[in-house]
Amino acid sequence: IQQAPPLAGSAEKYVDVHAGSMETGIMLKYFHKHVDAALAKKLKRTELTFDDLKGLGKGDEATRKLIPGGYFGNPAGYDTAAAERHIQAHVKGTVACIEDYLKRK
Repeated sequence: IQQAPPLAGSAEKYVDVHAGSMETGIMLKYFHKHVDAALAKKLKRTELTFDDLKGLGKGDEATRKLIPGGYFGNPAGYDTAAAERHIQAHVKGTVACIEDYLKRK
C-alpha cells in the first residue's frame, strides 16, 4: 500500500496546502518559468486551520472571503531542495505500489 509523503507544515498550526511552500517549491523546481519567485517571496503566510477550510465549497463569495489571495499557506517559505525530495519520495512510493500490484497479478 502506498503511503503519501507527509503534508508540508502538518506539524504546524496553519495549513500549507494550496500554492503554499511545498507547491511553490515544486513549481519553482520543475516549472520555474511559470512562477514569479520574487512575488512569492513577498506573499504573507495565511493563517488558516483545517477547521477554517470547512468553509470551502460554500460558493464563490465565501471562498473569496476565506482565501482572497487565492492561496493558503506560506508561498514565501518555499524550498526547492525539499520539494525535490518530496517528489522523489512520492515517485518511489508510486513505483513500489505499482510493483506490488504487478507481483500480485
